[in-house]
Formats: sequence, C-alpha cells, structure tokens
Amino acid sequence: MRSPLPFPCVPDRPSKILLVQAAPAIAHGRVYVGLLGFSTSNVMTPGHKGNMTALNASTGAILWQTPTHENPTMGAASCVPDTFNNAAVGADGTVYFGWWGGYVYAVDGKTGTILSSFQTQSGIQGAPAIGDGVVYFSTCEHLYAFKKDTPP
Repeated sequence: MRSPLPFPCVPDRPSKILLVQAAPAIAHGRVYVGLLGFSTSNVMTPGHKGNMTALNASTGAILWQTPTHENPTMGAASCVPDTFNNAAVGADGTVYFGWWGGYVYAVDGKTGTILSSFQTQSGIQGAPAIGDGVVYFSTCEHLYAFKKDTPP
C-alpha cells in the first residue's frame, strides 16, 4: 500500500534497512522519529546504532539524522523492552527520547546536535513527559527527573 503522505517508508540506503521503532513526535514543522538500523540480514545484534531523524512535516525531506550510542548489550541490563521510545518535544524545540541500553537524550530539534545524554542502567519505559520545566523518564526501576539545566 502506498502512503498518501510524501514521506519515504524506507530511506534510500542500499546496505541498511531502517525500521521505525516508535510513534513520531510532531512540532515546529518537523516530524521526529527513531529509526533502528539492521544489517541486510535483518538480524539485530549488539553493536548496532539507531538514528533519531527529523523530517520536514510538509515535504518528508530528511532534515537531519543523529546516531545514538552503539548497543553493546542488546538492551539494558535490568529489563526490556528497551529500544527507541516515543520522543517528546519541549517548548524550546529540544527533542527528548530514550534508547537501548538505558540511554536518555536531549537533542537540538533544529540541528540534531546532542545536547546531553545519560545512561540510567535500566530499560527506558514509554515516552518522556515534560511539565513545569522538568523532563521525566521512567525505567523499570526508577523515575528520573531532569531540569533544563541538568542532564540528560
């Protein structure tokens, strides 16, 4: 089935198959979505990276892709599921998301530059929540709260 939107289902990458891992976040004319990289064998193994990707909401053009940390352990040590999580976008355009291995990220929504990251040592569960200047991430073991001027 063909998508009625102008977005590419799979970016043109002959040696990679990139799969969407979470629901997109939409803000400021951009669509933010986590893509997981597989080898051509479609087998996920340790060492793979993903990309947080920003698309132009009108055209579907890729604006930037930011690679995540390598996945050395196939997930966080303490629980799964633990891959890309749904992103959340702050009022200032910062994109927040979780990634395999218990990593949480803050990324500049305009440029894709990683502003900070933090490893929780536990699987990230669900989308981050933003309220009153605080970003919240939940894991299997803890609730993390980060202010704008502190990590992730």
